[in-house]
Amino acid sequence: MTDDKKREKWMLPNGNTFLAITAGHYGAWARATDPVTAIRDVYKRNGSWDKKEKEAVSVFYGDGETLSCGDMGGYSWSLSKPPTPIGLFLVGRNSIHPMKKGAFNDEHDDHLGWMEKVGRHIETRHKEWVEEQKTKKSNGA
Repeated sequence: MTDDKKREKWMLPNGNTFLAITAGHYGAWARATDPVTAIRDVYKRNGSWDKKEKEAVSVFYGDGETLSCGDMGGYSWSLSKPPTPIGLFLVGRNSIHPMKKGAFNDEHDDHLGWMEKVGRHIETRHKEWVEEQKTKKSNGA
């Protein structure tokens, strides 16, 4: 739990948040206490609202202090507190839908493909970290 006085407005009482990131280089990001607000905020922040363009947005749920967006649009997180992927969405001015194959081109994953790939990556990285911690502990480090 996070102390109410220290909690940011985008953090839930448990200290977690939803992080939404637009796809592509130099994208935008937003955090909120629910995934829909995070998606809407990042869509508006990226300028797509004014252009009326559709945008690919990925959403994660995790620790509000360590889950963040990197300089090039990727996400970072503490290996001790892995995030949960929520989904890859196609967002328009008046719509939010799970991504379908071919929405932008055939090279991009659909929602389920993205969930499998990203979930596997997070799980693998966390397991590697756990094993490293066990090794350090057994070596007396």
